[in-house]
Amino acid sequence: MRHFEQFFIPVYQRSLEQLQLTKRRSLLDFGHRPGLFSMMAARTGATVRVADGPESLPFGNDSFDAITAFNSLQYAASPDKALKEARRVLRIGGRAGYSDLGPART
Repeated sequence: MRHFEQFFIPVYQRSLEQLQLTKRRSLLDFGHRPGLFSMMAARTGATVRVADGPESLPFGNDSFDAITAFNSLQYAASPDKALKEARRVLRIGGRAGYSDLGPART
């Protein structure tokens, strides 16, 4: 566990409840490596994928039931492109969760 992740556990737990992940669902987590949230999500039985470079995702349209981005989108080279890609791969009726702690890139 990275030093700051322990403080996010309540946020991650609430997010998992809201995302309603089960073994029949899939999640795409924006981040540069699997972290604590990805591991917690995998324990639900959901298929979990992690994307580095969210501006050009190697997945087809409507591929995921849920997408999350915890403290990651502000580091994308183009947050607008990353959000468009997120929408493209999120299934209709899918759920998304986002939070960040740092300043946005300008």
